[in-house]
Amino acid sequence: MAVTTENSDEVDLTAANTLLPVSTHGGTVKCSTFSFTQGAAAGDAGSKAILSRLPGGKLRVLALDVAFSAMGTSRTLDFGHNGKLELDDTVTAADPDHFSNGLDVSSAGSARLLINKEVVSKRGFYPTLQVNDGTLPIAATLSGIIWYVVD
Repeated sequence: MAVTTENSDEVDLTAANTLLPVSTHGGTVKCSTFSFTQGAAAGDAGSKAILSRLPGGKLRVLALDVAFSAMGTSRTLDFGHNGKLELDDTVTAADPDHFSNGLDVSSAGSARLLINKEVVSKRGFYPTLQVNDGTLPIAATLSGIIWYVVD
């Protein structure tokens, strides 16, 4: 084997004088915070917490920092969205694990999920966390920050 040095796709595009989107290089990092408490009734598997509203246009979701209460044995969370309107006015259905799936929330804790995924929408969209493999317990809590870059 040999020592190698290779370019990322973005370095190759820059070398070819291709203008990169601001959401990829040089954009503004923003955040959206959230705090959620499940109401007076437990939610069945598939229940969602709608976290915030992210703006329309082209953006890149960088990461999710989330703290969570203990939700019970074998519980996991998926990070996705509640559907969105595309620039051409077509509708994209909700995708509960668009960004990440399978975060273990059986006991209380916190996590940083690295996402790095571009999203384009006409009017913005609502990020969600969906519980799987059991209920979303009464008074379960989620809080955190969604980090993203906008053009």
